[in-house]
Amino acid sequence: MTTRIILIALTSAAVVAGAAGCSKSSGPTPAPTPTSSINPMPTDPNAPVNHFHVIQPQNQIPGLGYAAYWFGPGQSVNVVKNGLLLNFQVQDNPGSPRARSVDELKADDIKLADQIVPRVG
Repeated sequence: MTTRIILIALTSAAVVAGAAGCSKSSGPTPAPTPTSSINPMPTDPNAPVNHFHVIQPQNQIPGLGYAAYWFGPGQSVNVVKNGLLLNFQVQDNPGSPRARSVDELKADDIKLADQIVPRVG
């Protein structure tokens, strides 16, 4: 039941984030697509996440009120909370003439996580 409630909250927040426009793009370009997923933490703390060792001190994003890690190759933010692994990613529109920088994509991922992480518990 808890997982279902969390997934509903994640979906609702992702839709709200998409409707609010997490992107700084302007003009008729469609808004980026926010995605999120929730998974149990691997039982082995050394296990890779999505085939990469993301949960490492050098990947931690400082200054947030939760444990968040930047996954550069996948351009996503991974959050560890209450034994769960949450993944956030705001994908750019592939055909956009205004491609955004990795820093802008990372900032959008963090905005999305900021909307959802406080609700997970």
